[in-house]
Amino acid sequence: MLLMNSSVKYKCVGSVVLLPCEIIKPNPVCLRKNFNLSELEGLVDSIKKYGIIQPLIVRKNNDGYELISGERRLRAAVMAGLISVPCIVMSVSDEQCAAFAVTENLQRADLDFLEEADFYNYVIKKFGFTINQLSEITEKSVIYIKDKLRFINLSKKVRLIISSYSLTEKQIKPLLCISDEKTQIEILNYIIDNSLDVNETENYIDSLLSSAKPKFIKLKDIKILVNTLNHAVDTMHRAGVKAVAEQLETENYFEYVVRIPKTTISPVILNECVGSA
Repeated sequence: MLLMNSSVKYKCVGSVVLLPCEIIKPNPVCLRKNFNLSELEGLVDSIKKYGIIQPLIVRKNNDGYELISGERRLRAAVMAGLISVPCIVMSVSDEQCAAFAVTENLQRADLDFLEEADFYNYVIKKFGFTINQLSEITEKSVIYIKDKLRFINLSKKVRLIISSYSLTEKQIKPLLCISDEKTQIEILNYIIDNSLDVNETENYIDSLLSSAKPKFIKLKDIKILVNTLNHAVDTMHRAGVKAVAEQLETENYFEYVVRIPKTTISPVILNECVGSA
């Protein structure tokens, strides 16, 4: 078991270097932010009994060493009381380091979809990776990665609610159709209070979107309406009414104006003309 005195300098054991935990800095590219405590405790017990079987992977930097792979093992080692841990030192670029982090972390089935989205976004902005490059590294489709990146637009308040109630990606995905944070939070509260499943959530959000949509008149319906009005004007002309019709189209409106001289027709005749249309 690798429990060592803190005064002992790190040394090489074959191809493995034993490094003090305190000089190993977390990987800034690390995708995982939240670690399951019970899962870590199980790893701690294993380390106390058998030590660390799989070495961590690190790289040298100005302040010591930076972790490339093995965040959970390092955390569990510290919790287990280990002072030093077995490491393999590699010389890699920032881009290669990011690729290592992607490969290792995305293989974990319990990865938080919000963390995954943040990581894709970070790698793209920090290292200039394209979505196609990420697709090659992760063996995930371009569509899959683009789909995940949609979650980065959720606010901190919304993400906190999602994490606090362990809402799933499928439950939250319909929420992406809503851009207003206040509305998103109201919907989340409704989902939580009513224990909505995925289908129920989709139906609920669809109903909200349907009720919020303005009722547009189709262009063909406008043409039918204009033809009806033209027919009414023609009927007035045949009845001897000198009606004048004007059709105008502005940026926001279709206008149809009918002017009827008051001296040319009685209200009774006018009603008959319009009614016959």
